[in-house]
Amino acid sequence: SQFAKDVASFSNGLSDQASSNTVAVINTGDHYEMLVAIIAAWKLEIPVMPMPESSNEELLEAVQKAIGNKIEIAHTVTISPNKPEPDFYLLDAKHFMTKAEQDVCLFMLTSGSTGQPKVVPIVWQALHKNITETAKVIGINENDRIFMNLPTHTMSAIHHLLTLLSVGGSYSVMRGFTYGKGILENLRETSCTGLVGVPATFIRMLPVLAEISELKNFRFFFNSGEHLPTPIINSIREGAPKVSIFCVYGLTEVAGRLCILPEGQLDNKSGSVGHPIPGMDIIIKDDEGHQVQPNIKGEVWVKGPCLFSGYLGSTGSSLEEFATGDIGHLDDEGYLFLEGRKDDIFKVGGEKVSVIKIEEALYGDETLKDF
Repeated sequence: SQFAKDVASFSNGLSDQASSNTVAVINTGDHYEMLVAIIAAWKLEIPVMPMPESSNEELLEAVQKAIGNKIEIAHTVTISPNKPEPDFYLLDAKHFMTKAEQDVCLFMLTSGSTGQPKVVPIVWQALHKNITETAKVIGINENDRIFMNLPTHTMSAIHHLLTLLSVGGSYSVMRGFTYGKGILENLRETSCTGLVGVPATFIRMLPVLAEISELKNFRFFFNSGEHLPTPIINSIREGAPKVSIFCVYGLTEVAGRLCILPEGQLDNKSGSVGHPIPGMDIIIKDDEGHQVQPNIKGEVWVKGPCLFSGYLGSTGSSLEEFATGDIGHLDDEGYLFLEGRKDDIFKVGGEKVSVIKIEEALYGDETLKDF
């Protein structure tokens, strides 16, 4: 295929520059170029660090500060021959490899709630398990083609691309963002079977649900961003009853997905983001760090084989558990219900109030179209 030829050509061009002490930084906004560059680097056994296309020296300096070492650029090259600026960097990064396990395949940037870049090392085993389990739960196969409307450098976008490739499926993308009718036309022209996006994507699809229902091959929505409000889920189900909806809760620190709500549980588990993927465990803890019983609200902690070892530049031993900063509870069957971030909970009249609960109430108000 053309993709295989492009990967081979690009990796051949890099082979003389690459070594076991280099890391590939990729900052293209093109999904195809991003995937070619990632696979080409992996073919040369080089871990990659995807970055926003708008990355600048200030961001690079912040990453260097997080890592604790000066980043030296060993080589630059453009992925596309028609671009004047390089969008692929090989870094002399011996310090990366001394602070992370040797089988790291991705170094992902995340800011969490701090706003400051942190570097998450992701190992092959964690990424492979996460992709494999996700594909099983949502039941995708080689006949599926998804339309993706997400930034190329994010964990969610990369996870979607790799998940589709792992089952022999395909995808359709557009550079930049589009909503509503723009997405509808792409779904129709490319015979997509699914659409992945964030809540804003699906909110803006509501006016064209009837037309989506008429698409012959289309079968699912996949929300991979923030919590998808229950009123929006209900609107989708009313407007497109034959379309499945997968609600997902994920973290970069666990290589992608953590919980997935099967479409068949939308009624029984309304408001839930799902059950942990096989092998992963969720623990709810109170402010003192003690595990609480089901149906008691607290901070969401996670452990399992997909969990990362710790941020680069951090001190201490590898993590066995990780505090997500999210607030929620597990029901008696282990399904997770989120209620906001720790910093999204505030007191009113002595009562703790969740931003998510406020958002859901507003989405249920028919006088509001969007906010």
